Amino acid sequence: MRFASPSLPFAAVFLALVLMCSAARQAQALPAFSDQTLGEWWKKHENPRLWPQALQTLDAELTQVHQSQAQDSFSRHPDFSSWFLTREWLRLGLTLNFPSDNPALLSAFLQLGQSPQLSHRFILSLDPEDDPAQACLIFTRLYATHPEEVKQYSNLAIAYAVVFDQPFPQNWPHHQVKATALPLDHGDPVLRFHDYVEANEAGQR
Repeated sequence: MRFASPSLPFAAVFLALVLMCSAARQAQALPAFSDQTLGEWWKKHENPRLWPQALQTLDAELTQVHQSQAQDSFSRHPDFSSWFLTREWLRLGLTLNFPSDNPALLSAFLQLGQSPQLSHRFILSLDPEDDPAQACLIFTRLYATHPEEVKQYSNLAIAYAVVFDQPFPQNWPHHQVKATALPLDHGDPVLRFHDYVEANEAGQR
């Protein structure tokens, strides 16, 4: 729920999990990371039914790098961090239930996955107290509804996603303010985001 500076909050958890994978699993070498390679990867995995196997494959490839370079994986391997963040975005996708009657939501998730400037920055902005799945859903809804605004105001869109991912505590913002003086119903974050952007752009004209 808190908007934090970029970090690698999932690194320790990820390394612990992937090391539990079978060492005997044969994995191909981690591919070189580029916008083109990433786009091709997501094109092969557009169907959510393919995501569990894709996640296992990425885990195996990342594990292979980690087993050879240990803690230096993030600093020495040029593509490890980028594929790790792609893996985290894919993992979040597995927690979402994309309704068949809303293909735009799935399309938005896939487009965000192909834009590391957006999806990777989102992953890096998560804190342990956030609700990653709900924040990801909000961020994906924002992009599905207002893609150009999200591109232009990406930091703001991420902030809305991680702030409105769960209800505000009853004592928010602090105990000296009565709950009746500050309603906690903040409405749809997608509408709030759009209204803020429109108001900001109107003020610049």
